Amino acid sequence: MITEELSVDVSCGRIPYGSPDGISATVTVDVSELEITRTNHTPGTGTVAPHLGAYRTSRQIRGLRTPATGWGTSMVEGATHITTRPVGFIGLGVMGQPMALNLVRAGVQLVVWNRNPDRSGLLHAHGATVVPTIDDVFERTTTVFVMLVNADVTDGVLGRGTSRFDRRVADRTVISTGSVSPDYSRSLARSIAAAGGAFVESPVSGSRGPAERGTLVALLGGAQSDIERVRPLLEPMTREAIYCGPIGAGLLTKLAVNHYLNVMLAALAEAIHFADGNGLDRALVQRAIMVGPMASELTGIKLAQLVSNDYEVRAAASDALASTRLIGQAARAAGVDTPLLDLTSALYEETVDLGFGGSDMIAVINAIQARSHAASVAGGRD
Repeated sequence: MITEELSVDVSCGRIPYGSPDGISATVTVDVSELEITRTNHTPGTGTVAPHLGAYRTSRQIRGLRTPATGWGTSMVEGATHITTRPVGFIGLGVMGQPMALNLVRAGVQLVVWNRNPDRSGLLHAHGATVVPTIDDVFERTTTVFVMLVNADVTDGVLGRGTSRFDRRVADRTVISTGSVSPDYSRSLARSIAAAGGAFVESPVSGSRGPAERGTLVALLGGAQSDIERVRPLLEPMTREAIYCGPIGAGLLTKLAVNHYLNVMLAALAEAIHFADGNGLDRALVQRAIMVGPMASELTGIKLAQLVSNDYEVRAAASDALASTRLIGQAARAAGVDTPLLDLTSALYEETVDLGFGGSDMIAVINAIQARSHAASVAGGRD
């Protein structure tokens, strides 16, 4: 372990730092009796843990939140409160596990719980504290992420409607990163506030790949003071965190994004089915799309899956179905017609009924193929 005394000139906006890559170092900065500790750098990750929980002190720091720019001189941005308290994370599924792992890699002291303990092993191997109960998470932390599949599971985990709920969330900040209805989120926020806690709505846009790379987009709803307090924690998991407005606004923005996503990918699957029916090679169509104006990172991933008949889950078809239903509910509440979404929702429902609920959402092509086959049989062509 190497200890260095650094001189920080906040007025010029730079922190000089010269430790070579691959060294785990404790860095002590003497600025008005302020001590900052940096630990657990992982060689080759390009991350030096400049996030909430990576710098540990108990007082307000102005001008000491830095982006993950690697070892070397870092630009100083803004102001943040750095805390000695560890952070909780509940829900280590397809999205939650890589999100939590990025927090650990950034130096955050993470306390994790998952219903299936097998999902906790990777986090434990990287230094997270795995605890046996939900109460353990809340007792050891003051900020808790929950990445859970739906409202019922969230209520169950938090103990909402029981005496456990108030005990767990009082004096805590709960950050919900899952996709639930805006109305549910508003109701949960009121319950947490009544118990003496704070709530931040932070659904994320992206699938497993962006979650692994730390390039999700967080869509934030809530009081700006609460959001700014936890914003540094979002940095290891996101490429951007966008403030959308009060509670409910983050989820409505997520639903608008998913509206486009769900319809777009169903249309892509249908286009490939059209190509199949006309004897075209899928790889040829893939090439034509990817050199044209419709090319995107997501389109490339999904086309590669279609070309290889790979339905390994990145975003599950069952989740896509749940998403279309949430969007439909919000649309009806606002008096908005959604003809394309309604058809897309029916296709995802058929995909799940065919047994592809746990497969990637691009498996929707199977529902489209089944419709063609049924039409062929009905028309006597098969």
